[in-house]
Amino acid sequence: MNKDEIKAIILDQVRAAAEPVRPVVIADFPLPPGAITADLAIVEDEFIGVVVGDAADPLHGLPRRLVVLARYFERVILVVAPARLPDLDPGTLAGATVWTCDGRGRLAERLAGADNRIGLSARFDLLTVDERRWFLEQLIVSGAIAPRGPHSVSTGRLRELFAAALTARHGAASAAFWRAVSGRAIAPDDLTVAGRAGNDDPVHPRSFIEGRRALG
Repeated sequence: MNKDEIKAIILDQVRAAAEPVRPVVIADFPLPPGAITADLAIVEDEFIGVVVGDAADPLHGLPRRLVVLARYFERVILVVAPARLPDLDPGTLAGATVWTCDGRGRLAERLAGADNRIGLSARFDLLTVDERRWFLEQLIVSGAIAPRGPHSVSTGRLRELFAAALTARHGAASAAFWRAVSGRAIAPDDLTVAGRAGNDDPVHPRSFIEGRRALG
């Protein structure tokens, strides 16, 4: 089973678990400075990054990749073939949860991970200049921060505004993707044709079907 087949299976499970609300999903999500990606990014109650490795996938670069994902995602999930489990060193997983996906497409959690606390600077790394400006304006208007001086913003408020910014940029495109696969299993072709189309910005990725940012 290759990586795209595994991604399709994961998205089928995401859809089933999120019924009736569909989360915003983004394929091949690049992280600054652009050399490392999350195979899937999911905007739900948490910002979740997924890394997928098939049976033939080399693991030598995995520790560094997981460290980078842990900076930006509140939860990181690593999905590998069962045969790769003995090759994983738990000390190099940076808190990632480990799932396996076997040859019959069955997903199983094998190692529980830890949630990551994501700060304002890491969230800003993933936003455009306009989105950052909007983000700060919302914090000032709500009284969460002062225009000048020290401030303290709750994790919940940061999460809420960050999710709103990503949803404004990717939500319509993600919804169109979910409509396109409604009533049927998600196929690898859905991912390869739609997921990577136009997704060439190394810092500010676009989602399954290119959408327009519409921050209010």
